[in-house]
Amino acid sequence: MGWRLQEAMLDCPGEDTQFIPGNMLAKIVTPEAIRCELRLASETHELDLDQIVDQIFSCRCRLFAILVLIERAEKIYGFIQQNVSDSDLPFRLGRTPSSYVKPPGFESWPIYMVDTFIAHQWRFLAPCFELVGGSNHRVRHYSLEGRIPLPFVEDDREIIQGGFSQVRRIKIHPAHHNLCRGSQEVRLGICLREIATD
Repeated sequence: MGWRLQEAMLDCPGEDTQFIPGNMLAKIVTPEAIRCELRLASETHELDLDQIVDQIFSCRCRLFAILVLIERAEKIYGFIQQNVSDSDLPFRLGRTPSSYVKPPGFESWPIYMVDTFIAHQWRFLAPCFELVGGSNHRVRHYSLEGRIPLPFVEDDREIIQGGFSQVRRIKIHPAHHNLCRGSQEVRLGICLREIATD
């Protein structure tokens, strides 16, 4: 599963980061693939395995994929015990003057492994953009953390600047929007407006 996840990663144009498209994650992290990885990673009784697979597949696919990618699939048990799920992502290390404060589920992990998990989690957090509203469709405003990869598959990089913003043409991966369906997906171009924060 780890190699399949790595192969499914797409580069974000103009950025030094990658993301895994949501549709590819769903194709790779299946109940059977989860079962296979758990058998390889730890000794789990078959009776417990079905229940654990269900708990992972229902709300921990991203967590499990990250763990597989960093070759620590067996660590999913700690997240299950602490009721940590995909909705808790992204994790951040808290810092106090004397030590790191580890997120829930990481208490027994060495700090280098926590850092590795946190560095890899961003690849799995590319947002899905949605139209909202009945007949008056509008695209929501998204305020995203700087490390979240944007699921762009093309970026014109021809920037038009004016006032306090800049605009450029981009294309969003089809699995990361509901703006149109069918043959229009290929031709979908979006204008991205970035507001200056200074």
